[in-house]
Amino acid sequence: MPERLAQLIPPYFIARSAALIGTGLVVLACVYLELFSNSQAGTLTQVVAALYPILFFGVYLYLTLVFPLRELKHFPHQAQHPLLILLSILNYSCVVFLVYRGSSIVDNLHVLAFLLALPAAGTSGLRLWQAVTIISSANVIAAVLLLPKLNSLFLLQILSSQVLVYLLFSTMIGEFRQKTIANINLAQFNSMQQLLQTQVEQQTREAIARDLHDELGHLSTVISHNLSQYCYTHHNTDPLLQNAMSLTRKMSEQIRSLSHTWQVPVFDIKAALMGLANNIPRPSIEVDLDGFDGTCSAASGEILLRCCQEIITNSMRHSNASKLQILIMKSPTRFSVSIEDNGTGKTGLTPGKGLDGIRARVLQLGGHVDLVLDADGFRAQLMVPAV
Repeated sequence: MPERLAQLIPPYFIARSAALIGTGLVVLACVYLELFSNSQAGTLTQVVAALYPILFFGVYLYLTLVFPLRELKHFPHQAQHPLLILLSILNYSCVVFLVYRGSSIVDNLHVLAFLLALPAAGTSGLRLWQAVTIISSANVIAAVLLLPKLNSLFLLQILSSQVLVYLLFSTMIGEFRQKTIANINLAQFNSMQQLLQTQVEQQTREAIARDLHDELGHLSTVISHNLSQYCYTHHNTDPLLQNAMSLTRKMSEQIRSLSHTWQVPVFDIKAALMGLANNIPRPSIEVDLDGFDGTCSAASGEILLRCCQEIITNSMRHSNASKLQILIMKSPTRFSVSIEDNGTGKTGLTPGKGLDGIRARVLQLGGHVDLVLDADGFRAQLMVPAV
């Protein structure tokens, strides 16, 4: 779990949360010093005062550790947080109670009222309407109880401080969501950059290999032929000429071998897909290969990567899947690709531009595409000719 937290939760997110927790503790310490500066606090007040720091830390720990993991698990959709709703309601209930009970025993009620600003942080992880409902309800109750002792302008300032705390945490959470999206886009960009680099490298290697084979290979063959013809015509058995013919034949074979080696596939489709999968929080992606080690030509790699990438994107946006499995099998003439997820709740497939693009790419090469969406999830079977 610590390793997973380190991978998924940015360090700045934890650092900022810790800084805000420290600020909250300072406010809490000032309030408690004022509240317990005399011995008039009743037993119930002491119990609630002892309970509130636990709730306070509970909310902040939830926002720092649990909230990011739940958001990543449900990405790209916004997760529901029923526990956070409960904690926020309990936080506000304790604070309103402490402020109300303390209003009759403390001299400086203004210090005590600032305690109302702390629970607003927890609502930043909720839907907007949920946060507005909780904050508004708590402040209406506090206003009814405290208006005889505090003027409306000060209560408005307290409400403003709650909005500020809410906006601070909301901004941090928004940055976290944007960073998650940026990581996914960066992974897709890196995969395509790797593909383009491989295409350029392979085109260069193939051009050099053709020149080696066509030019140097031809010249070495001509030289070898002329030497053989000369020795045969003149009945020459000079060891130097015989050695020259042998070396020329070896040079010709090495040129042919080198030109063939330089045309060996250089794109690693598994590495490209794993690089993409490692930066996608949901669904969890498994990549398996059968019949080859993942290397293929840049042309085959492009069609395989683009098809898999589009299906992954489609699953992220439109499926409730938690797992997606990719199996790529290779035969001498074609690739067989099987992709399936465990999405639920939808049946019947209406292909959009992305899936239509996959079909068009594969059919253009003479392949076959079969797409199915039922209660068990989405399945794609692709037969792609090796190019």
